[in-house]
Amino acid sequence: MPGEARSFSFLATKPGLYVYHCATPLAAEHIANGMYGLILVEPAEGLPPVDQEFYVMQGEIYTAEDYGSEGQLTSSRGAAN
Repeated sequence: MPGEARSFSFLATKPGLYVYHCATPLAAEHIANGMYGLILVEPAEGLPPVDQEFYVMQGEIYTAEDYGSEGQLTSSRGAAN
């Protein structure tokens, strides 16, 4: 319900860069609205030192209006199919 919060814990045993996302129906609509992200699980011995780290993830927004339209846009479930 609005205003409620939930949490969970897990043990990350496999190093890698993982995507998480909302799985509530309609998952594609939630993902299109930014309900996703990345989790980096480093190896136990760590990673080599670097000057900077970047994690880049692409998202898409599906709208009823044409590409390049200005102003407030309307999300479109049909356009995501």
